[in-house]
Amino acid sequence: MKYRFTLSRQSGTLALSVAEWVREAPLSFAGELITAQIIEDFMPREYFLKMLEKYFGEAGSGAQFAWPYSEESAGEVIAQINRLASPERFGRTADNYTGLIGKTPLLRLRSLAAGCGATVLVKLECLEPNSVKDRPVLSIVRGACERGEISDKTEIVEASSGNVAFALSAILKVLLNKKPLIFISKMHGPAKARAVRVSGAPVMLTPAASGTASAKKASVEYARDNPGVFQVNQHGNPDNPQAHRLTTGPELYHQCHVLTGQPPAEFVTGLGSCGTAVGVAMFRDDIGADFKVIGVEPEEASLLTGGEFHAHRFSGLAPGFVTGIFKKEGHRIDQVVRFNWQEGFEVCRRLLVEEGILAGASTGASIGAALQRARMPENEGKVIVTIAHDRGDRYLGIDDLFTPPAEAVEKDLAP
Repeated sequence: MKYRFTLSRQSGTLALSVAEWVREAPLSFAGELITAQIIEDFMPREYFLKMLEKYFGEAGSGAQFAWPYSEESAGEVIAQINRLASPERFGRTADNYTGLIGKTPLLRLRSLAAGCGATVLVKLECLEPNSVKDRPVLSIVRGACERGEISDKTEIVEASSGNVAFALSAILKVLLNKKPLIFISKMHGPAKARAVRVSGAPVMLTPAASGTASAKKASVEYARDNPGVFQVNQHGNPDNPQAHRLTTGPELYHQCHVLTGQPPAEFVTGLGSCGTAVGVAMFRDDIGADFKVIGVEPEEASLLTGGEFHAHRFSGLAPGFVTGIFKKEGHRIDQVVRFNWQEGFEVCRRLLVEEGILAGASTGASIGAALQRARMPENEGKVIVTIAHDRGDRYLGIDDLFTPPAEAVEKDLAP
């Protein structure tokens, strides 16, 4: 869909008019023309106009916006129109870490998806400053601050497998000059715990056998027993899926149209807190789209599909309990499928060797499941979008994850 933005001045009033662009239609406006610009967007008209109201206030009849005229206000409106028309055209700028969150690329898989009947696209959340968890953590912290749940004296705690801890440590530092207390299961290994400590956050280790469930229980008990504690509660906080509803969903939907000329048929993502899957499903329902949301869990920890939990190797997925987000909003997810770690690790290796993307273990589950869906006859000719959750450099110590191929020999030329 293309829209024409027309900004004009008449009798001391600044008027912005937004109309669907028609090539043959003459340009019409009231008063003195200031600027006219064409913007292309793939959202339904109602959703697009709702987005405009976030920037320009409530619209009058026929998508008209008006303010008392001033040179300064006209300049501000033109700048906002330019941002809408060509977002980040010359590269992104930011005042701090939080300004780098979101607007990640969408990549078409070529080699890995060869032979698939459907096109497979990957939302590269591994190119966030930290990971896909940057989005919900920022949403949770901002929401808590706006509601007065965090003050200068508040201690902030959370259970995490690593990525939430990294995001929380960075975001709290730049916004509030704080560091969180992190509870982490030994299931995720000493390297993760050490990395969290390097980020500046103290760590409390819990038993490996029950996974993140043990860390969750310990963090809840700590918050209950100590006054002045705010528990982030990524697994139940509604600000988590809200972040993906407002950012991840619109981004991938628009990018999918740009890259392929058609909407997604399915969105496939691993299930940890379930915030990503639920949030994207909420966005889908908001705009009345009909793509499916498919969740992925480890075969070894398949609580959501009637199995039992066992310690598994997809760090960040399957925390060992059914999350509050899934209990409340899981009905929005169309299907949950299982994926095994051996195949997931192989997908990670191939993703690096064949597509050039170094991503973490949970990404292997999401992409692997998406490739399976792309081979289904009923998905022939459709588009499937999946996600790369985080970077792979923090997993290089896992020998059977990133095993060099046989032809990548190593020779020592030192005397």
